[in-house]
Amino acid sequence: MARLKTIFVCSQCGAQSLKWQGQCADCGAWNTLEEMREAVRPLRATGYAGEQARRRLGEVAQEESERRPTGLAEFDRVLGGGLVAGSVVLIGGDPGIGKSTLLLQVAATLSRSCEVLYVTGEESLAQVGLRARRLGLAAESLGLLGETCIDTVISAARESRPGVLLIDSIQTVYAEALSSAPGSVGQLREATAQLVRHAKQTGCAVFIVGHVTKEGAIAGPRVLEHMVDTVLYFESEAGSRFRILRLLGPDRALEGQMISGEDKMDLLIDRFLVGSMAPENALKWFRRAKDKAVITSGDRSDICLAALETDTNLLILTGGMGPDIRTLSRAKELGIPIMMTAHDTYTTGQLVDRLVGTVSPENREKIAVVQQIVGDALDLSGFINNP
Repeated sequence: MARLKTIFVCSQCGAQSLKWQGQCADCGAWNTLEEMREAVRPLRATGYAGEQARRRLGEVAQEESERRPTGLAEFDRVLGGGLVAGSVVLIGGDPGIGKSTLLLQVAATLSRSCEVLYVTGEESLAQVGLRARRLGLAAESLGLLGETCIDTVISAARESRPGVLLIDSIQTVYAEALSSAPGSVGQLREATAQLVRHAKQTGCAVFIVGHVTKEGAIAGPRVLEHMVDTVLYFESEAGSRFRILRLLGPDRALEGQMISGEDKMDLLIDRFLVGSMAPENALKWFRRAKDKAVITSGDRSDICLAALETDTNLLILTGGMGPDIRTLSRAKELGIPIMMTAHDTYTTGQLVDRLVGTVSPENREKIAVVQQIVGDALDLSGFINNP
């Protein structure tokens, strides 16, 4: 029988400690260390990056992966055009928001072109079948598995070799190598690691469903968001019948941390400006743009204060340096959020450029996409013919 040991795990970042303490030494969160009893036994696998054999870079195939359409146009748009083989997508959302319904529709459509395995740990197979009939889905070839043991799930996936694997949900899955309860930090991390390893080794695309906390974050350690390839949030405004599927916010995309103003992240950002000029020119430059975000080094308090005195909706501080007390106080007074990232200013600008798209008159491809999006919702001919 495996020997048990007591450890304390941070519910925010997943860091482990041999004794309890009020503040996590890794992420700085207070009162987040939870006691766990874990079996001391070697895990059967360690890494989750795929192939372990040594190869030279020139021997690696330089092929562009084709994206597999899911059958839902808007879902494909969020995924960048479709599903990539070997990718792992984490979908978070409030309980009852419709995550299972959405993925069941995706699974039913994909099952017509490839082998799909839908693993449910929260509902019985009969309940999944009832939902499929209620939605009018023709998915006779869709594979179903009611299982919560990740070891059994991986074995079933290796046997059936599906092109797409869906896990609903990660909070119900457990690994036999750990003695902690399903949904705990260790179980979430180990189960996700095994799923990522399977995806990279076999080329199987994996969808993982995860619930969110009251604060709107994926339940469990934040390390899960860094283990997967894509994080999507399924949400809805109060009283609205519409659902919104979006990618992770800019703070996560920039691997940043919100210093203040998290409740103001819905402010409109029309453009991004880099503040690297002399202080005497900053005000003149910043006053030219409205609804902007300013990217500058964390030690440039003069640039920060100049940006806050103009129409700025977000301050992004680079270099891993937080704001001084004057900047922080003024930002809180004006209700302007501040984000801090460890990247330098140049790298942050490149990441923002990939994150936010703009449409110029010369870019006919983007114009065509915008016309398609707007045309699906509006009758453009009515505007053109009735000036």
